[in-house]
Amino acid sequence: MAQIRLSKDEADGHLPAVCMRCGQEATTTTSKRMQWCPPWVGALILFGLLPYLIVAVILTRRATVQAPFCEDHKRHWFNRALLMWSTFFLFGLVGVGGLVLVGSLENQQLKEQLMPFSGLTCLVGVVGWLIIVIVCQNMGIRPKEITDDEILLTGVSDAFVEAVTEGDRERKERRAARRREGGGRWRDDADADDDGDAPPRKKKRAPDDRIEEAD
Repeated sequence: MAQIRLSKDEADGHLPAVCMRCGQEATTTTSKRMQWCPPWVGALILFGLLPYLIVAVILTRRATVQAPFCEDHKRHWFNRALLMWSTFFLFGLVGVGGLVLVGSLENQQLKEQLMPFSGLTCLVGVVGWLIIVIVCQNMGIRPKEITDDEILLTGVSDAFVEAVTEGDRERKERRAARRREGGGRWRDDADADDDGDAPPRKKKRAPDDRIEEAD
């Protein structure tokens, strides 16, 4: 997968009809509100929750992306969110249910034997869920950087990058052609004056000529 830098205006409704994920023809558009914060801000949690929250709020940048998708990828972000939250509740239910079940045993000896196993199960569930979250985040389309004017997206297809690049090239060529056409008209007018095709200007008479005619 590739990455591409877009202006916020371009990302919000001015993208080519090419699937952002696979490069096929897009059939739908999905609106996604993205936010990004410098990674180093996470280290501030070591100094307390309040400093972390203050800096995170100040440095967080947001951008809206009107992402073109094909039928196979139109639920790109929804499917990943569904996987993360469903596994969260599943692992949480298994972990809490196991602890409750072991805690309700009347056999004290059996309870003491199963309690470490139940705790280990909870730990494995937490680690497994974090792995799923990391994979979903890294394998999906996500912002790598957001500034006041631009957004850097990663996880997009190479064909989408090529389509955006080609669209930018065509727009630049059209602007250059319009500038050349405008310059050509100006040069034609100037040439017409030099060749004598333009109507001659009326020559003003000197004051002395008018006096002589009066006499």
